[in-house]
Amino acid sequence: MTDETMKFHMNTPVADFHADTLCKALRDDRSVLDIKPLLSGGVNLQVFALYTPEELIPHSAIAFTLEMIDLFYKWKEENRDVSLILSRNDLDILKNGKLGCLLSIEGGEALSGKSFMLDTYYRLGVRAMTLTWSNRNLLADGVAVGNNPGGLTDFGVKVVEKMNNLGMIVDVSHMAEQGFWDVMKLSSKPVIASHSNCYSLCNHPRNLKDEQILAIAEKGGVTGVTFVPHFLGEDPVTVEQVADHIEHIVNLTGNYNSAGLGSDFHGTDNYPSGLSDVSFLPSITEELNKRGHSCKDIEKIIGGNWLRVLSRILK
Repeated sequence: MTDETMKFHMNTPVADFHADTLCKALRDDRSVLDIKPLLSGGVNLQVFALYTPEELIPHSAIAFTLEMIDLFYKWKEENRDVSLILSRNDLDILKNGKLGCLLSIEGGEALSGKSFMLDTYYRLGVRAMTLTWSNRNLLADGVAVGNNPGGLTDFGVKVVEKMNNLGMIVDVSHMAEQGFWDVMKLSSKPVIASHSNCYSLCNHPRNLKDEQILAIAEKGGVTGVTFVPHFLGEDPVTVEQVADHIEHIVNLTGNYNSAGLGSDFHGTDNYPSGLSDVSFLPSITEELNKRGHSCKDIEKIIGGNWLRVLSRILK
């Protein structure tokens, strides 16, 4: 990597909108909750997913989610350069050399069918939620449900409307297609897919079809390209394939406003060659630069688009 590319990356707002670090830290290895790789990767904003493993659903979904939130606050106390993003005013923190973090529930199971839990999580600092994981929950169906998956339930409709009113980001990654379109019709705010790739390049059910990517873009949202090999293409997966999915979104939408990064670090065991953890994010900047994309456009992809969405939705 050239010194010039590295300097540009480290001096440009960088946002990764999905990492399963908190779950990994609680279940397997506390050492993964480490600020050093984030700083080495030039990350200014890290979204930490609050994912509850399947075996803990439904009986321990709330408890495990609260335990992850508690772990985050303890880690934040240990690292004074870490700040929690709660409002659009907090985005100024990112200009001051601090690491901004945003908490996002992954899967509406964490509500246990109780809408007041959304208010509770909001008070605890949560500002986004992926409505489903891949399975069915009380809000909607995920992509793994099987034949004829359903859309938003009455409870799901109530939750989306409440999220819009609270200033919480609605995330449709993992969601079955019928529910996706229900959300797009219902939401009064931009909608995101924090970690989903392009079905046209890799026909995995977790990936989004072109019309879905376009719908997110038209609503002012962002699709975050993830580094999970199964969603990128044939092995061996590479940084080049990550760039291919980014370019597909750019070419499809006709602009640079709708593509972002949503790594899913700590959510899988394998990653593209040369992209094993968050410290290697500059390699994406380098690849996009080699392909002739301008610094202004790369800046949008690696962070600027996510910051725009936050400024529109957060109170």
